[in-house]
Amino acid sequence: MNMSLSSHTKIQPSVLLVGGFSMPFEDLEKCLLLESDMHVPGFTYPLGLLTIAAVAREQYPDISYQILNINKELCFHYKNPDKTPLTIEQFIESALTALVKNPPMIVGVSQLFSTGHTSSLKLAEVIKRLWPKALTVLGGHHVTNYAENIIRCPDVDYVIRGSGEISFTQLLGSVLSGKSPIGIPGVVSSIENKHSVSEPIHDINTLPRLAYDLLDMEAYMLYTGRTVRKDDTRSVSMQFSRGCVFKCTFCTSFTVHSRTIRTRDPALVIDEIKELVEKYKMNTIVIEDDLFGVDKQKFYLLVELLKSSGLKLRFSISNSLSIAILNEKMIDCLIEMGMEVAYISIESGSPYVQKHIINKNVNIKKAHRLAKYLKKADILLTGYFIYGFPGETIDMMKETVEVAKSLELDWAEMIIAVPLVGSTMLQQFYDKKILDSKKMEDVMNNADFRKRLFDTPEISAEDLGQFVYNANINVNFFSNSNMRHGRFTKAILTFSDIISRYPFHIVGLACRAYCYKQIGKEKLCSDDLHSIELQKEQHSEAMHLYSIYGKEIDDLIIKSNIVSQV
Repeated sequence: MNMSLSSHTKIQPSVLLVGGFSMPFEDLEKCLLLESDMHVPGFTYPLGLLTIAAVAREQYPDISYQILNINKELCFHYKNPDKTPLTIEQFIESALTALVKNPPMIVGVSQLFSTGHTSSLKLAEVIKRLWPKALTVLGGHHVTNYAENIIRCPDVDYVIRGSGEISFTQLLGSVLSGKSPIGIPGVVSSIENKHSVSEPIHDINTLPRLAYDLLDMEAYMLYTGRTVRKDDTRSVSMQFSRGCVFKCTFCTSFTVHSRTIRTRDPALVIDEIKELVEKYKMNTIVIEDDLFGVDKQKFYLLVELLKSSGLKLRFSISNSLSIAILNEKMIDCLIEMGMEVAYISIESGSPYVQKHIINKNVNIKKAHRLAKYLKKADILLTGYFIYGFPGETIDMMKETVEVAKSLELDWAEMIIAVPLVGSTMLQQFYDKKILDSKKMEDVMNNADFRKRLFDTPEISAEDLGQFVYNANINVNFFSNSNMRHGRFTKAILTFSDIISRYPFHIVGLACRAYCYKQIGKEKLCSDDLHSIELQKEQHSEAMHLYSIYGKEIDDLIIKSNIVSQV
């Protein structure tokens, strides 16, 4: 493409920043070709890109900046009832050209998770085909840890390793001045300088306000998840700190943000919140910190400043609260701030796994105490649990299931351990000869947190997948805490969320029908029972669910004294 400027028309130099896919390539392909609805896409605020855009724009304000969150586009495409089958290439090209009217000078692609590896390279391929003169720059957690391989891709011009704000801005400056960016810390141009890495931002108070204006804020505030969605919810994601001191084997965040905690000045945070409320009518904050509240002094100051500000806000702690950091006094403060949703990280209910495998050492007794305290305050509580760590036996996994059930959670997020590139867990699998670099490529292309492609001496991939799915059905549905304790209205909320995304989920329909019956909503109960019959006739996954859990579904309906042919 000819990017020269005519004497009559001056095209403003532009930068496009793209948030990469989180869905594995195989699932993405099936989703777009309408071959499967088992993986429902979602999206969140691209905080990293918003920060990079803000820093670059502060330094070079005459450049045009655009942000494309490909996961947002995928989510809205998925929700479109008139959608037609598309290849991945067709979808990417459509999303790019719908936003970008003139060829950009630089396209930066952020890839956080290893499961999006092949999808991010496909993004680079389409970008280079559309705009061959544009520089393609890849960054993010996965790219930081897999730079040696990614830089070999012919469609990738540069890779940024580590925190990208300063490196990307310096790269942009070098391009504008006609100089080579080689030598900028963190900018990798070939395997010769593959170890170059940028320093994390040491004082995050120096960062400018995030470039929220580059997003369709209405779409984000009204549709992103990770909080309770009420009719009036207008949510914005924010980070109050960076870094995490812990050394969990499954995490790679430290490779970009380091293990040093840097917390924003609470007064600056309050100023930004006020601006977001005034500009966007925001009323809900989703806190995305890796380790929120670790700096107790600043935490309590933030609470006091919020109290004195007169702001009436709701909060969701989506990246989960650390059991090691949290205490009852903090919970009281969070509730006073307006916290409605809390996530706690447990990962494993096995003391052996905690101490000897994942290096997390969660105090399970304290977790029970805090979970009970949160539930007493009527906080919507989710716990995270991971299965299939290197060396983890089935008995250890069963311990986790029992802990998940005993914590009386509103929801237990059950996932399979995915060895992210750069994590200690991946090295553990390498050391045990379970994985090698070639097999890891298959994992990145085709696996995610719901399935595994490789066996371990303790459990096969197939058995692990079924174990985790059974644990999910048992803990979250048939043994649902709210349903067991007569909190039927609250149980209905969680079941309805699942059914809205997976209409064929006849286990969820049966549990919701039971709850409707208990609160006297006979018509809604009858509607769900009718839906079960329809889904069994129309959807293969509903039939699959019934083939496994049919007896439990029937028993539940009989217990509720519902007359049905199910």
